[in-house]
Amino acid sequence: MASRKRPDWTWPISILALIVFLDLIALTWYFWAMPVKRFDETKKILTTVASWAGSVLTFLGIRYKFKKGESIEQVLALRPVQLCVIAFTFLIWFFILPFHNLSLSVTQSDLKSPLSGVTVRMDDEKLPRTGPSNERGEVKIVGIPAGPHRLCLDLTGHTTKCVNTGFMEVIYPGYVRPVTMERAEGKMEIKTTPEGAEIYLDGDEKKPVGTTNRTLTLSTGKHTVLFRKDGYRTTLWEQIAISDADNPPFERRLEDIRKRYDVIISSDPENASIYVDGNPMGSTIVTVRLTAGEHKVRIEKGGYKPIPDQVFRVPGQRILTFQLEKNVVGTTR
Repeated sequence: MASRKRPDWTWPISILALIVFLDLIALTWYFWAMPVKRFDETKKILTTVASWAGSVLTFLGIRYKFKKGESIEQVLALRPVQLCVIAFTFLIWFFILPFHNLSLSVTQSDLKSPLSGVTVRMDDEKLPRTGPSNERGEVKIVGIPAGPHRLCLDLTGHTTKCVNTGFMEVIYPGYVRPVTMERAEGKMEIKTTPEGAEIYLDGDEKKPVGTTNRTLTLSTGKHTVLFRKDGYRTTLWEQIAISDADNPPFERRLEDIRKRYDVIISSDPENASIYVDGNPMGSTIVTVRLTAGEHKVRIEKGGYKPIPDQVFRVPGQRILTFQLEKNVVGTTR
């Protein structure tokens, strides 16, 4: 029985061998260039080795089929092998060539409203891959290879959001990946005179977020604030703007609406300086208007012993009279 004729190494077989070699090189580059962090270096090495080992084992399996060693040109001359090479080549370059698209729909997490102006950086790129998202929060990344990618979304006043995408998200036609973004945060000191007023935010008058004076951490953007304190007029809602940089303090003086009573303070001798609750009130005889409650008065006059803080209550005590004592000057012998 005549032996099968060994085929010549023709140019079609040469091209087929070159295609197989380029396919393996391209596959190696594809896995090794994969930038996503979860596809770490160990996985890249194992995948690359598996690709080359699988190709060698496939060739050896075909070559030694029926215990007959066949040359490379004989293997490549087999029609099933040629069809497999064509299919393998199509599959590899389908993933590698950058003609795939990925659409994103970006919303704000707390309001579920679409975000416009969002730009996207892909993998390790420093500059945005896309233009800003439209008013519906839609943004499209075009011209990317199939496979996992890491996308980082940027928008002024919001925290950068990074997400990982998979193979199917890139190659599936019409797929839209939903992404939510959080507002960035900033700090602002909220102060009132007097302090101790309750702070209400963003139209919620049922539950205060604390009392003044204090520093609040809020999401960036515009907020409204209201203050409430017993004995003082409740303020109207006022707008404050928070940025992620240094914010100047927000300060308000509250209007005292407590009822006041006339208190007459006199001294013997007159023209003594009067201090009520640490504040100068003039010289005796003087009439001061004070709110109900406990107060302190101090009297000073040159040449006389000062009278330290004396506690009195209003409206119980409405007339105060103090007798000053002269300083005793020592004599020399």
